[in-house]
Amino acid sequence: MAEPYFPPLEVAGQTFAFDHLEPFVLEMATQSRPNGVKIDVRFSNHCFSETFDAARHDDAVAVWDGPRRRVFCPIRYGLSQALPNILKGLPTAHVYQTPEANFLRIGVRNDGGAGDYRVFFRVKRGAGAGIDLKLFVESA
Repeated sequence: MAEPYFPPLEVAGQTFAFDHLEPFVLEMATQSRPNGVKIDVRFSNHCFSETFDAARHDDAVAVWDGPRRRVFCPIRYGLSQALPNILKGLPTAHVYQTPEANFLRIGVRNDGGAGDYRVFFRVKRGAGAGIDLKLFVESA
């Protein structure tokens, strides 16, 4: 059995699994490619973690992003449950390009909270193996 993309986390006696953030291939038809393009979709841990703040997170569960310490965020974790379906809806969604050269999809929060759910992602050319593009969700 393959290792999970993100291993489960134990937080205050509760186990949080990240099965919903496993990489997947999204197939999408375009005007120039009616048979579709294959997009390798992957997620960063920013989808379920936030920046470490020593004043607020003294006993929080650490999530490492390379050398940078982040902490598990239950709100982001809950919102991340909708990410696969949000991305599968990209062909008919309004997407904006940011000044940082990534893309933004604004959606409605699925937790009843105030504000938008913003999904930031980058798209790169695929590296062969039947994959046309790579989509990496940087933050949500």
